[in-house]
Amino acid sequence: MVKWCSAGTCRNHHSMIDSDGKSKFSFFKFPSHEKQPGRRAQWARACTRVDAITHMPWKPKDTVQYVYICSAHFISGQPSKEPGHPDYIPTKFATPGKLPTADKCQKLRRFSNAMSRHGKKMLGKENGPSTKKCRVASEPPQHQPTPDSPQPSTSSVSPPSVPQQMLFDEISALRAERDAALAERDHARATLNSVRLSSNTVADNNEKCTYY
Repeated sequence: MVKWCSAGTCRNHHSMIDSDGKSKFSFFKFPSHEKQPGRRAQWARACTRVDAITHMPWKPKDTVQYVYICSAHFISGQPSKEPGHPDYIPTKFATPGKLPTADKCQKLRRFSNAMSRHGKKMLGKENGPSTKKCRVASEPPQHQPTPDSPQPSTSSVSPPSVPQQMLFDEISALRAERDAALAERDHARATLNSVRLSSNTVADNNEKCTYY
């Protein structure tokens, strides 16, 4: 059975092979309607297909299991089972006339960095008690505070969660893109003003005033 990609603008199928005789693309089944109905619906919406009969947004029938999407529509080339991962839902689709708003690879890097930071924090929490015990055993006893002495503050601000950190990183990236776009706009305006035609540019210049 030939596997076709379900994306609206994609014509990839598994019979397309490279010079080594291997398929150019990998194909992944849609999430099961019984186990992941919400994710299955998200994949269908991402495909941006229209039903040829009803002219409504396409969605595969709940009973159909063999519905595929190819690796060309995932940043890393394959779907991820992590809900916060950019490839949890396919996102690489070519839309005619639409300019890219963000670098897809930047999203993947930001997610990896956030997960790395979260992993280090969790590792520190796990190792915290044993490390403290070793430190107490090796260090000499310190001065115990008296009831009248001020107690050190134990309040602390908890670090942001992984979704919050990803949101902060996304906002920072969008701000940087906005600043770059504003700078490019200002440069274009300055260039336009410098070449704008005026009477001073053709004054005392017969060559520019000659009409052919």
